[in-house]
Amino acid sequence: MSERRSPRIQAVGTMKEMMAAYYIESKNAADNNQKVAWITSGGPVELLIAMDVIPIYPENHAAMCGVMHMGVELCEIAEQMGYSRDLCSYARTDIGSAVSGKGPLMGLPKPDFLVCCNNICGSVTKWYEVLARLFDVPLIFIDTPFIHDELTDNALSYVKGQMTHAIKQMELTTDQRAGESSGRPDDRRTPRLPGQRAPLAPVPESERGDVGLEQ
Repeated sequence: MSERRSPRIQAVGTMKEMMAAYYIESKNAADNNQKVAWITSGGPVELLIAMDVIPIYPENHAAMCGVMHMGVELCEIAEQMGYSRDLCSYARTDIGSAVSGKGPLMGLPKPDFLVCCNNICGSVTKWYEVLARLFDVPLIFIDTPFIHDELTDNALSYVKGQMTHAIKQMELTTDQRAGESSGRPDDRRTPRLPGQRAPLAPVPESERGDVGLEQ
């Protein structure tokens, strides 16, 4: 009995084109008078987009390195620098890539500043401190309390203060106020409002296979 394969997702080709354009734009940011910020995956990326800063996610890049079977080599570079192999492999991969310039994209574009929000894990705090020293760039840190049960007014007020302070730091770093437009007629990174989202095309019954897609 032949092995049944799930149908190929048709959006893969388009996704690759979008990702290629995204990284090419980030590599050419300086030529276009734009800044690049590395940001943690749970960080408030909307603030960067509002200031026309290109966001780069080291975690995503580390995952790409793993898919391309480069993770072990890059982790070993970080380990040779003294970082324990017990540390997060994403962090070791990213540090190894930043130091060596190796990776699927020949390394990520150098950041103008870093944005670290510890709402995803505790490792990112020290990880981004390492990157700040390595690149000698500002580190904007957003501290978020762990919500054990329900959101409290104190926690909400604290995070609001953290966000307000982060915005002020970003404005000083970019020399631009949040929400100011770059004046470019075509801004592909401008997020759609909920009412502006493009409708999803229905998936034909013949193409659903066993992947559990629903309209």
